[in-house]
Amino acid sequence: MRELSQIDQELRQVRRDLDRAGKLDAMLADLGKQHLQRRKEATEAFERLNRAEEKEAFLASGREAEHETGKLRRDKQEVKFCKVNVDEQPNLASMFGIDSIPTLAVVQDRHTLTGMVGVHDKADIKAMLEKCKA
Repeated sequence: MRELSQIDQELRQVRRDLDRAGKLDAMLADLGKQHLQRRKEATEAFERLNRAEEKEAFLASGREAEHETGKLRRDKQEVKFCKVNVDEQPNLASMFGIDSIPTLAVVQDRHTLTGMVGVHDKADIKAMLEKCKA
C-alpha cells in the first residue's frame, strides 16, 4: 500500500511541476514579446533621432549657404541673389535644372549659365561670378 501512495504522491508532484513549467513557458513567451516590443520602440526612436539629425544638418548647410551669399550680396551690388524654396516652387527648380540643395545657379535671361551644388565659401562663389562676366 505504501508503494501506491508513494507513486500517487510522486504523480501529484510531477503534475505540479508540469503546471509550474507551463506557467514559466507562458511567462517567458510574454517576456519575449515585451523584449521585441521594446526593441521595436528603440529602433523607431533611433530612426526618428537620425531623421532629426539629418534634417538639422541639412538646415545648417542651408543657413551656411545663405550666410555666404549674404556676404556677397553686400559686395556685389550688380548681382541679384534670389532664394527659392524648391518644395514650394518645384516647377521653378525643374526649369533651372536644380536637383540638389543647396544649389547656387547663375541665371541670365532665363538660362542657367553655371552653378554650384553644396555649400561654398565667398571666394568660390566670387570666382564663379567672375567667370560669368568674361
